[in-house]
Amino acid sequence: MNPFEERKQLLFTCIDGPTYEVVDAVLNGLNLPHEGTPRDRDGNFLARYFVKEISDQPVPAEVEVQTGWTPLRIFFWEPTNCRGRTVLMGNSSDGLSHCVGSLSQDNPRTWVNVRLYFEEPYPACFFEYYSNHRRVDRQIVAGNFEDGWLFVQQGPVQIFENLTYYEERLKKERLTPKIITEYLDKLGYDITDDTFWHTDRTAYLLWQKHPIQ
Repeated sequence: MNPFEERKQLLFTCIDGPTYEVVDAVLNGLNLPHEGTPRDRDGNFLARYFVKEISDQPVPAEVEVQTGWTPLRIFFWEPTNCRGRTVLMGNSSDGLSHCVGSLSQDNPRTWVNVRLYFEEPYPACFFEYYSNHRRVDRQIVAGNFEDGWLFVQQGPVQIFENLTYYEERLKKERLTPKIITEYLDKLGYDITDDTFWHTDRTAYLLWQKHPIQ
């Protein structure tokens, strides 16, 4: 199965680092205690996120995007065609945008967060590029929202971008799935290849334990 061709929305993140390292960074980041973190009877913070190795080769169904609140699940894998790199996909409807933005601040790797919403009446493309502890912060958006089509870009232009796209008369043509595919390909991620969505290495599933469990 190639989700690039079959899903109504495609939300994933590419990181230029080994999977075990990315898993540790995400797990530790999510388990950092804060004011709302549950505690045990002795006042110690309780871990809420856990990880296990899994044997699924394709992207599994358990990371299908859910509506409403549901425990977070994130699948991590090293694509067969991208050795030494990691892709993660979660079941959050925002494509883990907030999570990725926060975690990338404490990480030297390059994180590329992609959100593609194909369904009418509100198709949209989001491309977020964070690098070097988020000292490089580039974000591009083109989408049809309640007030109509919007195109926004912020942050320094990167070498893989084609600025002529942003001069298109129609805003919806300035950032498209095809353009994002081109940018990812220049960064070493061929998402049109079925082997990108499969792995022959150890994959990981992170899940959130509900506080009342």
